[in-house]
Order: sequence, then C-alpha cells, then structure tokens
Amino acid sequence: MNEFSPDQDRRAVTRETTRRKAYYSVLSGESPLVSALVLDISPNGLQLESSRPAVAGQRLEIELHPRSGEAVAEVLLVQGQVVWVNELDRVRWTLGVEFLMRRPGQSPLTFMGNRGREERE
Repeated sequence: MNEFSPDQDRRAVTRETTRRKAYYSVLSGESPLVSALVLDISPNGLQLESSRPAVAGQRLEIELHPRSGEAVAEVLLVQGQVVWVNELDRVRWTLGVEFLMRRPGQSPLTFMGNRGREERE
C-alpha cells in the first residue's frame, strides 16, 4: 500500500471539505459495490474513506451522492484512478482518487440524474 504523507500534499487546486455518501466499484472485472464517504473533493479528484482497501493504480467507477438537504438531488457518476491508499486502522482506509478525463476538454463529471444502482439501498 502507498502511504500518504501531508508532506506530499502539493496540489495546485484547492479541495473542498465535504461529507457525502458515495459508492464505488473497481472497473476491471466483477467487483462488489462498496459504500464510502467523500471527505474532500476538487476538480481533479477526491478523497474517500472506505471499509475496504484499494490498490494504487486501480480504476474506479464512483457514484457521488448529494449532501443531505442539497437543492440539487443529482447523482454524479465519475471514473477515477487510485493514486494513494492510507490505512487508518484495521477496518478503515482513505483513498486518494484522481478523476479520469474521457476526452480532451471534457469534464470528468457526468450527470446521471437520479439513476443509480438498486443494490445500494
């Protein structure tokens, strides 16, 4: 696992602290849907807290849910690549995920409306 250190935090873009529900799965092969919490987000990526570890380099499909009480109730579907993994304790990990662009100039965020996976609820 790649350990993250605050000394490595040299982002050019400011992150917004948030607490929103997310679900993710690994893009390659059959992968279970994992519940997670988004801790912070920026135009380039996000940090997830998860009960399952991941491996740096894995590509994920992530459903980002709105914060409770938000007027816009859209679920966003994004793809990202795990850049680092930090073990918080034996049952929780944080994942640094960089968004993947689909085409040059296109935002990595794709609106799904209120669609989502039925398994999550």
